[in-house]
Amino acid sequence: MKKTLSVFILLIVSVFMLTACGDTGIFASKDDYIIKINDVAVGENEFKLYLYETQSYFSENGGEDIWETDFDGRTAEDVAKDSAINTVKMVKLSAQKANELGITLTEDELASAKDEATSLISKFSEAQKAEINLTEDEIYNIMQEKAIFVKVYNEIAQGYEVDEDEFSSYFDSDAETYTAMYTKFKVQEAIFETKEDAEKILSIGKDDDFLEKAKELGGDSYESEYYKGEMEDSLGINVDLEPGEMSSVIETDAGFYVFKLVSTEEPDAEATREYVKSLYKYNNSQEYFSGEFEKWTNAANIEINQKVLDKLSLTRE
Repeated sequence: MKKTLSVFILLIVSVFMLTACGDTGIFASKDDYIIKINDVAVGENEFKLYLYETQSYFSENGGEDIWETDFDGRTAEDVAKDSAINTVKMVKLSAQKANELGITLTEDELASAKDEATSLISKFSEAQKAEINLTEDEIYNIMQEKAIFVKVYNEIAQGYEVDEDEFSSYFDSDAETYTAMYTKFKVQEAIFETKEDAEKILSIGKDDDFLEKAKELGGDSYESEYYKGEMEDSLGINVDLEPGEMSSVIETDAGFYVFKLVSTEEPDAEATREYVKSLYKYNNSQEYFSGEFEKWTNAANIEINQKVLDKLSLTRE
């Protein structure tokens, strides 16, 4: 199976939301550390927690065959290690930044971190637990820094402000596309067990009752509303129908799907603009944080123990 690195950019970016342990370096001895960030050492056991959380994320989002995937000449395990290293950098530097910003956790946030620790432990196999070899309290410390990271991220990201002229240029250049995306579709839809049954409904007349006919043919039918963009993303198709027309048969995980477009409703222009603006701000605030993080990284003293890192391998059970 061959995939390029670009396919998994979102996996690697998203997984940095995982956290690290406290900044005392209590899990690392002099020689078995994996990475040091401004003299804060992360040992093998601590790093394995990052690595196995990354493994879990990759498997859930890319399937088990991801581990046989070639990433431009690199193994998925090597990519996972890089992702875990980036996660460690992100969390450790954010923890240090939290001290500067005076960011701490509330009692409710500490309680949530405790729940996160319990949930995380439950996801690991017995073999993985033995390899990680951290106590519940140590993992709890790790979840506390996850919460700290999120608060630092939010604090920094809030510093981004939308330039109205830039956004107007961005929106106006593709306004018709946004209007189409948020056009509301009212549809009658049906799901069948076999393709043959689904194809039968395509022969009904334009004025026939779609929902009733679908039930007669053994399908489950119902009426729903979707945004055009939402429906196209979900089905992986371009919906180019007029009211009264039916789709072709679409194979889905649930069965064979057919829908009839009943009506369309274009969105309010101002509401569409504001919604797109909120997405624009969200995406650009992420880039803003990434820029700040790059500055922290460039200013930090970071040392990776490549010899120890290369020896680590993943247990998948």
